[in-house]
Amino acid sequence: MSTPEPLRLPPVETHSQDEGGADAGRMLQILWRGKWILLAVPLLAFLAARTWLGAQTELYLASAQIQVDAREVNVLKSGPGEAINKSRTVLKQQQGLLKSTPLLKRVIDTPGVKELQTFELARLRGKSELGELFDNLDSSIDVESDRLFITYKSPFRVDAVAVVDAVVAAYFEHQREEKRREVESKAAIVRADLETVNRELELTNAEILKVQSEQKLLAGQDRTQLQTKLDNTNTSLNAAHQRTLEVEADYRSMERAAGDPALFRERGAMWRAKAPVGSIEERLTALRSERGEKEEELARRAPVLGSEHSRIQALRSEIAALAAAEEEIPLEYAKYYLASAKLEYERALLIEEGLARDVAELQSKVTDQNLAVQHLTELEQRRTGLRERATEHATAVANFELENQTGGLNLTLLESARAGSKPAFPEVEKTMIYALGGGSILAFGLVLLLGLSDRRVRDPEEVPRLLGTSVLGVLPELPYRADRARIARSVEEDAHSLLAEAIRSVRTATIFALADGRGVVALTSASTGEGKSVCASNLAVALARAGKKTLLVDADMRRPTQHEIYAVPAGAGLAGLLSSGVPVKKAIVLDVARGLDLLPAGDAHGKAAELCEGRALNELIASLRETYECIVIDAPPVLETSEARVLAALADVSVFVLRLEQSRAPNLKRAMGILRGVGARILGALPNGAASKRGAQAYAGGISYGQSPTPSAQPRLRVVGDEPDEGARKDGARGTDFLGLEEESA
Repeated sequence: MSTPEPLRLPPVETHSQDEGGADAGRMLQILWRGKWILLAVPLLAFLAARTWLGAQTELYLASAQIQVDAREVNVLKSGPGEAINKSRTVLKQQQGLLKSTPLLKRVIDTPGVKELQTFELARLRGKSELGELFDNLDSSIDVESDRLFITYKSPFRVDAVAVVDAVVAAYFEHQREEKRREVESKAAIVRADLETVNRELELTNAEILKVQSEQKLLAGQDRTQLQTKLDNTNTSLNAAHQRTLEVEADYRSMERAAGDPALFRERGAMWRAKAPVGSIEERLTALRSERGEKEEELARRAPVLGSEHSRIQALRSEIAALAAAEEEIPLEYAKYYLASAKLEYERALLIEEGLARDVAELQSKVTDQNLAVQHLTELEQRRTGLRERATEHATAVANFELENQTGGLNLTLLESARAGSKPAFPEVEKTMIYALGGGSILAFGLVLLLGLSDRRVRDPEEVPRLLGTSVLGVLPELPYRADRARIARSVEEDAHSLLAEAIRSVRTATIFALADGRGVVALTSASTGEGKSVCASNLAVALARAGKKTLLVDADMRRPTQHEIYAVPAGAGLAGLLSSGVPVKKAIVLDVARGLDLLPAGDAHGKAAELCEGRALNELIASLRETYECIVIDAPPVLETSEARVLAALADVSVFVLRLEQSRAPNLKRAMGILRGVGARILGALPNGAASKRGAQAYAGGISYGQSPTPSAQPRLRVVGDEPDEGARKDGARGTDFLGLEEESA
């Protein structure tokens, strides 16, 4: 048995366009789609601005300039007779004064002001003269030149000038009358506060001296004697602890060695070589000297007395005893150093315990002292604040005294009130510029917001990047309320339409991908209403016209449509085959088109998912493969049913149908992920609903290349055995017939 030819899926289309170009292109598309908003919003803003300008009352603006020389005495820097400028503060105060109620009342009470047309009762419409003056009077300052500008708006040019003159006169008069009284009142308050601050300062100084005396704290020092002593004791404690650890290590080492005589002797020899002890060395020297004398006596008498003599035997015993005593010297060294290590360890422990007690005691004292230092710091901060307040109050008192003598302000009228010949409000040119500019910005932002938030797929070129699969063809946008049955058979009814061209492109890719041109192809979509049933019907017709024995299976048992398209009874259908074992011949409708049979969906009685998930579906598809060359399955939507996953997994290839201007990118990506998750082999995507004819032609096949045949032209019947030669086939092959396919006519 030969191995079947593997599936040949088309490669995914790639675009050389970089991300920057793609973003720029998408931005231009968004702006083009929102062109009417870009035109309408600025136009509406223009009309609104014109309407607003027409409803406004023209106002004239009168203005006057006053030079304000503010003088402030700085007693600390200069003398009592010297002064410096304090422009910003004083000018801000004068701005507030101009809008104060007492000054405005003085202006209204000025002779001739109430008789002006601006303050006529009919025009005020219930508003008071004071409110009218407050609303239209304004002021500004220039800190660099110490100038105060007074302005007033009125529909009457002469009235505006008269009101500004009255305000200037009232302002000068108010300064002369009120300043001295205010200065005296403020000075009294500051003097009383200064005395209170000085008393608090004296009490704080006394408390600081008391704390320093009790705690023996020296002013200006960061660390106290107790803190220094604690640091030194801590250092000594750390050194003592380190010494204790070292001595303990030596003692524990000798203690463990005492249990092993050989090791203990070795340690004694080591300590003897490292640090000899005088008393032990003197004893060793005595033993060696005595042994030498005994050996000399033995050597002198042995030849005379003989080896068996009692004296000779005694000498030999004494020499052996002396040698044994010498051998015990390392053990004595080891015992000596064990006892010394133990004494040294106990002494180190005592020293460490004493230092630890000292540290604990000093820490307690330092804690108490730190509380006192913290209290002292707070007192010093308080004293610093009191000193600053005392300085400020003293300076303020000196300034008030100077203002009481000089009047505080030197005012000069630089320019009397005058008004322009043209109204100052409304500003027509500026308003129109702002309206058009704001409307344009609003329109641009609105278009971008709507465009960037719209996730619908609009261009077929977005599909490969979005779904990671190729575009097999693009179906054009169909007429509104078009005959669905006719559209679903466009390949047969209107063979030279753009829809038929796109379907033939899908047919070519399908036959090219299927092994030996035989197999099962499933058409599905993400959601309902994306045109999968129409595409499935047309693809089945196209395969049948290419000479393939084809079966169209309506597997959408929830919303079946194929029996309506071909105007045949629903019958038992696929649901009957899967549920009740109806014979296949009774369920299939033969010859709904030339070479095409139809298996309707039937009635699943609400159990479509259960029917598709059983073994019966696998067995049915396997048996149908033996009868038909191509099986086209109209599968339900992926996101709305579970049957689509089963059918896509059973099919050899799957075609993913989507509708431009309707299908949303997140739904498409989710559906494609589900299909890939069940192992479906995606042949490609089939967008439909292309708004432009050019967009559909870009992906259409080439059978209609050139002029369409006239209605009288009849396609040539294909006769078995009447095959053209190879050269004629090459000359006649065009568009999607590059595989050598020729359509059979009815």
